[in-house]
Amino acid sequence: MRPLPRISPSRRATSPRALRWLGFLLLAPAALQGAPAGGETDPLLELRGERVIVEFPPLEDVGRSRAVPAGWRYLQVTTATYDSFAAHLDPAEPLALLYFDEHGNLHLRDHSRERLARLERSAAEAEKRIAAWKRRLARDWTASQQARRAGKSGEELALLVALRDSGMRGAPELLETHSRLAEIEGERLAELWRVLAGEGIVPRRAHLAALEELLSRSLGLTLEARLRGEIARVERGWVAADRPPEGAGSG
Repeated sequence: MRPLPRISPSRRATSPRALRWLGFLLLAPAALQGAPAGGETDPLLELRGERVIVEFPPLEDVGRSRAVPAGWRYLQVTTATYDSFAAHLDPAEPLALLYFDEHGNLHLRDHSRERLARLERSAAEAEKRIAAWKRRLARDWTASQQARRAGKSGEELALLVALRDSGMRGAPELLETHSRLAEIEGERLAELWRVLAGEGIVPRRAHLAALEELLSRSLGLTLEARLRGEIARVERGWVAADRPPEGAGSG
């Protein structure tokens, strides 16, 4: 769990922030404390398919439920779920409302003092952001498919990698993205084995060129790091000797 804010001795007894979080840790329901053995679970997992407003509450509201706009569920952070949500906080602001879509993706956070008064308005803004993200996701996935059909492998890969690295999850297009990337990864790996099979048979310069060409078509894949390592190895001369020309060395 994230440590409490460090408070100087002169302020320790009076800091509202320190008192707020000390009370939060002491008053949160004991039955909910502690993460399961073997790692932290996603507290939004049981709410998949629903949009959720998650609150980091003030001390006086710990354990209290709130009415939220239609189409949304409410979840209050506890000591058991604090670590799962803390990464979404502004480090300087311990209180917040977080707005997640049905896949558990964060689309809006509100640290303002007026966050409860404008809950309806923030939920509507979050819905707009979710809709915009879904349109962008569908557009980019469609573009990657069009690039594949047109034989533009570089363009397809760049689009897929951007989708994968968006930090979002759960949507069908993203699941298809990971599946297609795994397929491409397998194809490139098979090519790598074919290139490596020629080591010591083809001239070193041609061998290096083949590795570099394959690297140019593998940017963003897991295989990229392996290819860079192979290229560095060959450039350092850690490679079998080139096969001599036919008849060389014969008496």
